[in-house]
Amino acid sequence: MKYSRLIIGLLMLLTLTGCVSIDGMNSKFREVDNVWTIENQKLDAKYYHRTVDATYEVTFDAVIKTFNDLGLPVNKSSFEKGYVITRNAAPKPLSKEQWAEVREIENPKVKEISWMVEIQKNPKDQFVTIKASIENHGNQTDVNLDYYLDAPKYEDMGMIPPRQAPPHAVKLVSKMFWDKFEKNILNKEQ
Repeated sequence: MKYSRLIIGLLMLLTLTGCVSIDGMNSKFREVDNVWTIENQKLDAKYYHRTVDATYEVTFDAVIKTFNDLGLPVNKSSFEKGYVITRNAAPKPLSKEQWAEVREIENPKVKEISWMVEIQKNPKDQFVTIKASIENHGNQTDVNLDYYLDAPKYEDMGMIPPRQAPPHAVKLVSKMFWDKFEKNILNKEQ
């Protein structure tokens, strides 16, 4: 809490003294977002996509169970339209240790873009949305994951933080999701 207030206070001070403007911060956030977008697009498809030999019904249920197993509440879903959405405070489902690993790997890249931007030690003011899109192909079903970030507290101040998740976080969360998902699909088919 103190760290978050300190950062906000520092940003306000820098903004008031003319060193940093909200537009300047947003410009740097967009640069980070662009870098993460490109890096995430370069990730192997295994992080985002699976085709499973299971019916649509079994797959849909397994996706919901997987989110629940990871401690991620399902906020919205549509069986008819083929999606399940979860939104939760960051860094969940990552542990503090995994989040520290993300910071260690991603912060040096972010600092190359700007000294003003840093992945926070405690991202409690940010939210992670994961959308699983599910497509029926008879006895096979496709599952695609998309990740989005938002930070209403900062957005209320006029800042537009990155929407893309840090690439290393995407890798870690995807591995967690797919490992649980594969177990849940096996259990559903038995």
